[in-house]
Amino acid sequence: MKEVDKIAMEDGEHLTGTRSILATLRKDLSFGPPVEIGKMRYFRVRTFRIKQGQGLAFEEGVKQALGAYEKSHFPGSFACYEVAAGIGSSTYVMFRPMKSLADLDAMDTESKAFREALGDDGRKAMQKVFADTVNYVENQLFSFSSKLSYPGPHTIASDPDFWTPKAE
Repeated sequence: MKEVDKIAMEDGEHLTGTRSILATLRKDLSFGPPVEIGKMRYFRVRTFRIKQGQGLAFEEGVKQALGAYEKSHFPGSFACYEVAAGIGSSTYVMFRPMKSLADLDAMDTESKAFREALGDDGRKAMQKVFADTVNYVENQLFSFSSKLSYPGPHTIASDPDFWTPKAE
């Protein structure tokens, strides 16, 4: 917290508001190999707000989807976090890092392979689970900025040209 407080003081005059959440990584609801985050340039954040009492049913739906991702040889990775505090109701946040926006463009092809891996019955079952359990979904796309980031040494070492830009 000492480091976070220091950074907040440095950025304070540029901020109009902040929000903090506390979340736990759910490896059982995540997919793909580890990612070298320092080489990523974008990330998609998908937030699921779950209907009261439907967390376990939602998790079962995600696990069904994970099977289809595996079967379709989905090329990306994503991490799922379950929010413990900072946002109302049951909330899960999925982070998908991407090296470039071309990864986003490839999602159409990936989605087709995913749907084929699910099959018609699996797709209908998943649609029902998510209709029954999800209250709200929000999709956001962010880009990493070396000028606005405070990366650790490991992140900087993975791509020093990006993380330590030369002064203009």
